[in-house]
Amino acid sequence: MPASRFLVAICTLALAGSLSSCASVAAGTSSLPTDEAADRLAPANYLGPVKESSSFDGGAIMLEVPDVGATPKMEWADAYAKACLGNGICGAASGPTISLASVTTRAAGTARTDNSIDPLLDKALTYVFVWRNEPCSPTGGPPITDRTAGPPRVYACTVVNLVDANTGQSNYVAEGPGV
Repeated sequence: MPASRFLVAICTLALAGSLSSCASVAAGTSSLPTDEAADRLAPANYLGPVKESSSFDGGAIMLEVPDVGATPKMEWADAYAKACLGNGICGAASGPTISLASVTTRAAGTARTDNSIDPLLDKALTYVFVWRNEPCSPTGGPPITDRTAGPPRVYACTVVNLVDANTGQSNYVAEGPGV
């Protein structure tokens, strides 16, 4: 199992200590949240709908161009505030780049009886929050036996938070140097 998928499985535990809630949404093409707590958010860059297919995490997260006429029920800035001020995992070093996409998760979901996966997200209209160069440390692997070697190495990682474009609920997070 690639390390980034392993991290997704434990991200709510491991990242809660290393990545804090995000810190003010920059003016964009959508309205800003009115909640005073939104002032703690780092400025975000909203790019609009994706213009071509792409993926993260070695193809485990597939982004497609949203259907023509697909309209989210929640503005991007409100979804950003709800996800990052709520229970979502958000980067702390900078604000995210946010895009709207039709998202399918190929490696996360419910196991079927034939050992395939029923995707957690299947062509779901989603805001894709991406932070690059976020500090992160390994959370798995063998235990450190030589305590004189110093602190664990800190990597520059990518954090991808998939947020429901209709509810602002954070549905899936992947984090790691290879995401």
